[in-house]
Amino acid sequence: MFEGIKAGKVQRDENQSVVVEAKTQQPEDKAPQKAPHLSGLQELTNDDVIKKRRVSGDKFGKILSVLESKLSKTDTLLKAKGEETQAEITAVQKKAHGEGVKQKIPPKEDPKVVEPIQVESVSGDPQSMCLWCQFAGVHSDYTVTWSRDGAPLAQINRSAGDESRVSVIIANASHKDLGKYECQFSCSHGSVYLDYVLTYEAMPEELCSEEEDAHCSRLLFKDDFLSDQYFGENHPISILTEKVHFGEGMHRRAFRTKLKAGQIPLLVPGHSCVLKVHNAISYGTNNNDDLLQKNFHLAVEECQVQNTAREYIKAYTSAAQSVETFGDVPEIIPIYLVHRPSNDIPYATLEEELIGDFVKYSVKDGKEINVMRRDSEAGQKCCAFQHWVYHSTEGNLLVTDMQGVGMKLTDVGIATCKKGYKGFKGNCATSFIDQFKALHQCNKYCEILGLKSLQPKPKKVSAAPKPKPPPPAIPKKKTFGPTVKNKS
Repeated sequence: MFEGIKAGKVQRDENQSVVVEAKTQQPEDKAPQKAPHLSGLQELTNDDVIKKRRVSGDKFGKILSVLESKLSKTDTLLKAKGEETQAEITAVQKKAHGEGVKQKIPPKEDPKVVEPIQVESVSGDPQSMCLWCQFAGVHSDYTVTWSRDGAPLAQINRSAGDESRVSVIIANASHKDLGKYECQFSCSHGSVYLDYVLTYEAMPEELCSEEEDAHCSRLLFKDDFLSDQYFGENHPISILTEKVHFGEGMHRRAFRTKLKAGQIPLLVPGHSCVLKVHNAISYGTNNNDDLLQKNFHLAVEECQVQNTAREYIKAYTSAAQSVETFGDVPEIIPIYLVHRPSNDIPYATLEEELIGDFVKYSVKDGKEINVMRRDSEAGQKCCAFQHWVYHSTEGNLLVTDMQGVGMKLTDVGIATCKKGYKGFKGNCATSFIDQFKALHQCNKYCEILGLKSLQPKPKKVSAAPKPKPPPPAIPKKKTFGPTVKNKS
C-alpha cells in the first residue's frame, strides 16, 4: 500500500501547529497509483492542526497581545527618540549653516591709505595749489579734517563707500602757506592721521618762482689781473628765481634760481644757481639814483673780489701741482654780474649753487675754525693758500673767509693794506692781515710748498753767570787774658 511513499513524517507539538513533510518518488516505468489511505491521513492531519489551533488559541492570542503591546511601546519610544534625534540634527545643521554664513560674510576692514598727501597746481589757476590724499576700506560715513600747524582749514563729510580723493585748495599760495599740514580721517570703525611738511622745494614751480629776462656779464682780465679788469659783453639770459630767499647777510640776500635760457661760461640751461641781491636801502638814502648806484657798486665789488681771488688760486694751483705729494687743490668758483631791467633792485650776482655741507674753513686769522673738520684736507689747504698769497704779495694782500663745499669755495673776501695793492682794494679790513701774521700756524702743506713760518723764532736765552763765592772771613786773633797798659 505504501510503496509509492518513500518516507513520511508527522511532528506534533503541544504549543505549535503540526508540520507535515512528505516526499514522494514515482517510478519511471510505472504509472502513478492512487493512495486511498493518504488523503485520509492528510485530512486527519489538517483536522488535528485545526483542533490544536482551537485548543491553543486563547494562549497564543494572549502571547500575541503581549507582544503587540510591547511592540507598540517600543515603536513609541523609537519614534520619540527618532524625533529627538531629528531635532538635534536639525539644530546642528542650523548651527553649521549659521557659522557658514558668518564665515562667508567678510569682516569689515580698517580704513587704509591709498595715496599719501601730495601737492599739485590747480588747473586754470596758476596762483593756487591743491593738497590731496586718498583712503580705502570705507564701510561707513566718515569725516576728513584738514589743518595747518594745528589751525583747522576745512572739514569734509563723506558717505560710506566713497573712496575718491579728499583735497583742500590753497588760493593765492605764497611762502606764508609753508608749514606742516595734517589730514585726519575719522569713522565709526577707525581713524587715520597723515601729515606733510610743505617746503619751497615741494611747492609747484610756478607758485614759488618768477621768470624774468636779464643780461649777464663776465669779469675779464688782462696781463696784470689786479689792475687790468673789465666786464665783457652782456649776454641775454632768462632765469626762474624763487620768491623767498634762503640765506641773508648784512647787505644782501641769496635766492635760488635756475638758468632757463642763455649761454654763460660754465653754466648751461637748467643749471641750479644762486642769485645774490645787494640791498642798498640799508645805507640810509632815499634818492632812487643813489640807491641804484650803490646797488651797482656793491655787485661790481663782489664780482671783482671773488674773481680776483679765483685768479690767485689758479696761480696757487700751478705751484701746488708741481709737487706730486700735494694732491687736489681747492677751487674758487666764478661769479657773474647780472642786470635785471624790470626789477626794483636791478643789479645782482649769479653763481653756481654748491650742493652739500657748507663749511667755513677759515676766518681772519687763517685758522681752521670748524671743530669737526679741524684736520680736514680742504681746511689745511685753504690755510696754506692764504699763506702762499701773503708770501707772494709780501704781506700786502690776504684772501680770507675761506668757505664752501668740499674743495669748491665761494663768497670769499680780500683784505689789502691801507693804500691798496697795485691799485686794487679789497672788501675786508686791513686788520685781517695783521691778525693772520700774528696767529697763523703752518701745516704740512705750507712745508710742502716751502713756505717759512710767520712766527719769529724764539731767542736763545743765555745762561746767567754764576755768582762769585764770597771772600773767606779773616779769623780773629785769640787773646789769653786781660792786658794792662804800661805793664809788662
